[in-house]
Amino acid sequence: MWAQGFVLLLLFWRCSYHPADAMNGTAVPVLSTIGDLTTIATTETVPSSSSSLSSSSGQIWTTEPTLLADDRIQLYLAGLFSLDGIWDGSGVFVGADLALKHVNEDPSILGGYKLMMKLSNSQCNDGVGIQKLFKQIFQEPQKLMIIGPACSTAAQAIASTARFWNLNIMSPTASSPALSSRTKYPTFFRIIPSDTLLNPSRVSLMKLYNWTRVATIHQNHELFSESTDDLLTRLRDNNITVISQRVLMKIPKIKLKISR
Repeated sequence: MWAQGFVLLLLFWRCSYHPADAMNGTAVPVLSTIGDLTTIATTETVPSSSSSLSSSSGQIWTTEPTLLADDRIQLYLAGLFSLDGIWDGSGVFVGADLALKHVNEDPSILGGYKLMMKLSNSQCNDGVGIQKLFKQIFQEPQKLMIIGPACSTAAQAIASTARFWNLNIMSPTASSPALSSRTKYPTFFRIIPSDTLLNPSRVSLMKLYNWTRVATIHQNHELFSESTDDLLTRLRDNNITVISQRVLMKIPKIKLKISR
């Protein structure tokens, strides 16, 4: 689904992108390649000359460098992913790698062009995400759009800023209801529904099992508060009683004890 959404957005690119606005031909040193997901020389996102990508929780994967030589015009994307921090979204690389590979191998999509991606670690943090965004914008090569962030916290900060550079953003997993605002985030797109759109299914499941008394628990964060408020409204409309509401003020670290 993530790869399909990526390809659809790139089809839109093909209709709106003018060849005269392509890269200026400046040679960019390539450190390593993961499939066709190419990392450009930068000390902030990749380790020296290795093709290994790693986070604080350990290695993601390792592949042998493969330099692809062709005469296609290179189009650069900014990749803002959370490799560590409060949420590890390193698995998104699998979808990004597959999507770029499919597009680059199909000449009917972007004939004469090759997609390249410069990676940055947003750490699922709004402040870090903005810092990485500015580096992506002001450092060569020029980026045509942003892939990510996968985390809603960073996505809201980046999407509210990138609009001033008219940079389209496509996130695979940022599901905050707030990101649905076209006024505040006019250049933000995603291939996952807002969390509030899951609430009708949650209510239907409760009715299927004849649950008439339920409780809610969520972390004290806008991402969860908005969807929970919407769920509470739907529960009242369906005559389902909420017997308790709990809000976690910190990231929970719970040890489960199973008694027999």
